[in-house]
Amino acid sequence: APYLTGLLLSPLGPGGVLALHGGLLLLAGLFALLVGVETRGRALEGV
Repeated sequence: APYLTGLLLSPLGPGGVLALHGGLLLLAGLFALLVGVETRGRALEGV
């Protein structure tokens, strides 16, 4: 798997890798935010 990832990322170069990591972090942050909001909503409904 690491070899395949390297093969996919090598044409992008360091800038592409950074952009990819940034995008993944952004997606993870949005996902965490959505899950947090949904969890909070359920907790409030339960009260």
